[in-house]
Amino acid sequence: MRSPSRAWFTIAGSILALGVLSPIVMWSMDESQLVTPLTDQRAVHDHINELVDDPNFAPIAELSEPSRALEPDQVSQWAQSAGWIAPMITQSDSTVTIDRVGFSSTAPTHLEIVLRAGDTRALIRQTRGTLDRGALGDAKHVMVNGVPRTMMSTDPIHVVWQSDSTVFELIAPRDTATAMDMVALFPASEPHQGLSSVVTALSDFVGGAR
Repeated sequence: MRSPSRAWFTIAGSILALGVLSPIVMWSMDESQLVTPLTDQRAVHDHINELVDDPNFAPIAELSEPSRALEPDQVSQWAQSAGWIAPMITQSDSTVTIDRVGFSSTAPTHLEIVLRAGDTRALIRQTRGTLDRGALGDAKHVMVNGVPRTMMSTDPIHVVWQSDSTVFELIAPRDTATAMDMVALFPASEPHQGLSSVVTALSDFVGGAR
């Protein structure tokens, strides 16, 4: 028979676990979503054709500057508050500008950022979730800042990678060097530990009190 003190500790631990798990479950709803990158080359080319003018694009209201490029600090502040990731543009990257930030009415779950460097534009799409690595096929890996990214195609350029709980896709015309410089403006890492691992750890913690 368990002692009263241990029984109360188990009950308290269970209540604590429920309280901790509640926000984790909400956070994991996005993270557990499996994100399949674009695999249809026609869709990739459509994004290339819409780099300058996308009729379905809806800019973020506070980041709507039709007459000039957006300020990196302004985009960074908005992204941080909204749970997205802004490009890390420094003074040494002054040739890179942010043309627009917003969502497409045809894919409202993807944040779209268009960067420009000289005559080269690139679309960076962000989607919350975990990259479906089974959809990558035999695509080769390229190293950027010491971290592997997946090169889906080179004409047009289509690069895919994961950063914590966000999946990135970069789509750009043929200027590979400039496109890869833009890839380097965003972080890459393995996805966060899944919900099942957190539940297991909490279960072990509560179970240990028995």
